[in-house]
Amino acid sequence: MTIIYKSVKESLLSVDLVRPDNMKGGEVMDYLENYKNLAVAIVTSMIDEYKTALFINDKHTINKCEKWFRSDWCYMLCDMDGDYIIKSVREVVQNEKNDRRNERKGVEEIYKTFDEKGKYTNTKHW
Repeated sequence: MTIIYKSVKESLLSVDLVRPDNMKGGEVMDYLENYKNLAVAIVTSMIDEYKTALFINDKHTINKCEKWFRSDWCYMLCDMDGDYIIKSVREVVQNEKNDRRNERKGVEEIYKTFDEKGKYTNTKHW
C-alpha cells in the first residue's frame, strides 16, 4: 500500500498550480504546498475507504470509489490513471487477505498438535 501512497504523493508534488499575483516567494511555496497536501489527503483518504470496502465487500462503496478513481477530479488531483489505482489497491488487499489466511492456517496447525487434554501429540516438528 505504501507504493500507491508514494506514487500518489510524488505525482501530486510534481503538479504546478497557478498562484495568485499578489503573493511573494515564501508565501507562494506555502500556498502550493498546502494545496498539494490537501490533494494527497483527499486521494489517500479515498484509497483507504476503497481498501476497507474491499475487505468487507461493501459493493456500494466499492462502486462509488471506483467511479471516483476514474473521474476527472481524481486525475486532476494526482495525475494518475484511476484503473491503475484500482488494480494496485485490489492487489494489496488480496495479498493482505492471503497473508491473514496463511497466518490462521499456521495457528490451526499448532493447535492440531495437541490432544483434547492439552498433551503434545505431534513429534515431527520438534
